Amino acid sequence: MNQSSSAQRLETEQSNSSNFKITVLSPSDNLESSASYKNYEKRLVAALRHELVLNIALTGIYGSGKSSILNTFKRTYENKNEWDFLEVSLSTFKVEKVSEGNQADEESIDKEVRGLTPDKIQLIERSILQQFFYAVPQSDIPLSRFKRITQNSKENYREVLGVIILGLWSYLYAFDLIGFITDLIEFANWYHYFNLVILIACTLFLIDKIFSYGFGLKEIKFNLHNAEFNIKNEQEKSILNDHLDEILYFFETTGKNVVIIEDLDRFNDTEIFIRLRELNSIINKSCPHRVVFIYAIRDDIFEDNERSKFFDYIIPVIPIVNPTTAYDIVIKEHSSIANELDNKFLLNTCLYFSDMRLLKNILNEYEVYFDQLKVLDIDKNKLFAMVVYKNYHPNEFAKLNSNSGEIYEIFHKEKLKIVEILATEKYQFISNLELKKNKILDEGLNSIKELNSVYSYMVLRKLDSVMQQGTYGRQSKINVVVDSKGYSISNIVSTEVLKEMAQHQTITLEVTNTSFTVSFNFSDIEDEVNPDTPYLDRLSNIEDKKNGELENLLNEESNTRYEIQDTKRMMLRELLNQSDIIIDKPLLKFFITNGYIDETYQSYISYFFEESISLNDKNYALLVSTFDEPDFELELKKCGELVENYLGLDKLSTHSALNFTMLDFLLNNSSKTIYLEKYIEVICDASNLSRACPQFNR
Repeated sequence: MNQSSSAQRLETEQSNSSNFKITVLSPSDNLESSASYKNYEKRLVAALRHELVLNIALTGIYGSGKSSILNTFKRTYENKNEWDFLEVSLSTFKVEKVSEGNQADEESIDKEVRGLTPDKIQLIERSILQQFFYAVPQSDIPLSRFKRITQNSKENYREVLGVIILGLWSYLYAFDLIGFITDLIEFANWYHYFNLVILIACTLFLIDKIFSYGFGLKEIKFNLHNAEFNIKNEQEKSILNDHLDEILYFFETTGKNVVIIEDLDRFNDTEIFIRLRELNSIINKSCPHRVVFIYAIRDDIFEDNERSKFFDYIIPVIPIVNPTTAYDIVIKEHSSIANELDNKFLLNTCLYFSDMRLLKNILNEYEVYFDQLKVLDIDKNKLFAMVVYKNYHPNEFAKLNSNSGEIYEIFHKEKLKIVEILATEKYQFISNLELKKNKILDEGLNSIKELNSVYSYMVLRKLDSVMQQGTYGRQSKINVVVDSKGYSISNIVSTEVLKEMAQHQTITLEVTNTSFTVSFNFSDIEDEVNPDTPYLDRLSNIEDKKNGELENLLNEESNTRYEIQDTKRMMLRELLNQSDIIIDKPLLKFFITNGYIDETYQSYISYFFEESISLNDKNYALLVSTFDEPDFELELKKCGELVENYLGLDKLSTHSALNFTMLDFLLNNSSKTIYLEKYIEVICDASNLSRACPQFNR
């Protein structure tokens, strides 16, 4: 592990103006001391020296270190006269992209269109051809038809000017156009022939120069920066094949024998690889020396067994940075940053890292952001989380400055939806409490005895009307039967019997010593007494009234209303304990659910200027917004601005807002009465926070 991490150690360079060190993102070229590099080196050397190996592949994921290995290898062997390297890179070549929007993880990236069109393949071939001929001086390939604009020396300009002047003189003399001079000076007879020779020589020289400058670029026009070409014959199907004689001349003349090709896999198309393999085969059949192509590609560019068929030798590159090693690299190489962050947070965040170059840039940007924002009392973990998010999702990060993007939507729209849902549930609960409270208040009777007397009286009235239907002996008795249980008339007034009647409804009257029976429903009795509220409900209401339930309901309603206010003041991470939110990106979900990206994200993405509020005011607003422990003695300057535009009544009604300067401001401003009342409620709250500073309770 130590050898592997040292293989990709973070490079530093000193600026000329100071001793400040920076971490560069470009691939390294000094891995000689790494044991892992030496394993790759010996395999590259063996493959390059093997006569049957013409196409070599270094395969690995993006950021695994392929370029660093090749750069170090090239620097080590370029002066040993065994190999002459030629580099081809298409990293700046433009290609259309299609956003892969359905990928549900933080590695959702834009991928290039699969299946290159013939026109695009032509452009790639032209770029490769361009890099071949621009890699060597024009003087090394003097017979090439591909000419470049070169900076001529003053001697060359003087040479051409001298030839023009000499040719002009010879022309004027040959056609006797300078008689006034020949009249003054007598020339020898041989000079006429000599002048003719000079005229012919100057004419041929100028014609050669005209053709060189005028027609030397007629076939191809290079634009190095954008890798664009204008080819005269647009119908050529293969630029490499069409200029094969130039390519063969190039390799024969320059002696280049190792071609390193990078970034060709970003097009996700194997057609260009096939053409390059064909080119390599033709070159090796025609050139006196062997030419080897080395490709740095991703593992997944070829499907199934195509890769082993295409290349003569494959060297897999094991990435240094992956979710299990990133944490160790940060701890070792950037301990100063790691020591500032929460260890558990850093450990979990590093599980999302898989690219050394991206890791370097995250650490670089964190240092820059921290240097610029350290005047604020910022949370380093939150700053690091925001920088990580910026590197993985730069487009979404850029939208934050214009109040848009997924983070803005989450905290300004999705959060409000969660608050609304939770508050609606609590308001519904309050409605149920009020309904129960009103039922208790609407109950006119105050005791169960009174209630039972009313209902038992109505039952007896019913019995009386039944008994009048016949004549019975004195020995006859009337029993009330409910659910196969018999009760005497004297038991009707008891709560137990009335509850049985209310629960089973059917009541049967039996007269002993006779066969007479009659049944009726208890609901008839309930309708006569109170058609709106059945007996059991009235019984419950009276019991609640007797047991002080009304007061309990009032307290519960009050507490629920406070819960609603607390819900509106909650941070999103707290709300997510009661609800859920759909976040497609796992990295962003981790940051938000754990509070590393929260409502204060704006403070971590831009400068702070002490204009509308002071630095202390800003820190106070951050403290209150995140519901941290209060800073009682923090001196505030613009309390009015804080109250009106930054905090509002909800946030000012929390313990985090307790502060001497804010209290003085509210006491001395009669227009802030409503704020003062809420503030005093917080001060009077018997919590540990309000007790922490006794001055508030004096």
